[in-house]
Amino acid sequence: PPPKVEASVIVAQQPSSTVLQPVISTPTPQRVEAPVALKSRLAVLESGDNGLLTLFSSRLKNASIGTLADQHQTAFLSKSSTLTTQAEREKFAKRLQQEFGINLVVFITAPDLVAPGKSVQGEIYDCMGGVLVRTVSARIPQYVGTESSARDSALDTALTELTEQVKHVIALLPWYGKIAALEGERAYINAGKEAGLKVGQIIGVYQSGKVIPGLGFAPGEKITTIEIRGFIGADGAYGIVKDSKLIHANDLVAVE
Repeated sequence: PPPKVEASVIVAQQPSSTVLQPVISTPTPQRVEAPVALKSRLAVLESGDNGLLTLFSSRLKNASIGTLADQHQTAFLSKSSTLTTQAEREKFAKRLQQEFGINLVVFITAPDLVAPGKSVQGEIYDCMGGVLVRTVSARIPQYVGTESSARDSALDTALTELTEQVKHVIALLPWYGKIAALEGERAYINAGKEAGLKVGQIIGVYQSGKVIPGLGFAPGEKITTIEIRGFIGADGAYGIVKDSKLIHANDLVAVE
């Protein structure tokens, strides 16, 4: 018989196929600083004699809408002004800004006889340009009886609603301040801790501005920046100007 041949079977291993997955790099999210919401300096005046000024001012203060100006200052200034027309109120608003650095003024008006169904109205003026921004109103709800407590409760409801409307409008308006004085590279600003400025904050400096009919006040060209270094008094600040040769007293400042 033929010789027996033993055969060995060699199984060759195929190299494992490696599937290369694409490397997806996830970028590190950059921290975006939220814009600093600065508080405007507000003035409140009442047209008529319904005793609403103190009540409404208290609600604005509790709503943290802004920093309320001294009522004695605004009342003294109003005595020398006629405020019956819109044009007269716009002119008065500009005087408030020039003399007291006030950003916004709200005129509150109620009918001579506060009664259910009547409306309490507020006119909001931008003092920087002396322009009427918005008119808001709230209706006095129905109440039963003739007691003063029922009337006061209904009036309180209307003033609370009016405050919310004013708060909404003011939150949409830009904040502006002014350069009060210059000393070399140091600039003094008519806003500080009460307005919400922080040490190290960068704010822009703008040349004047103008009123755009139907829109409001618009600042001029941005010329340089200021870095806040410290504070003066209750609501003043000073900072270092990037290029002090470009700016002048009364130039506008605004958040970056």
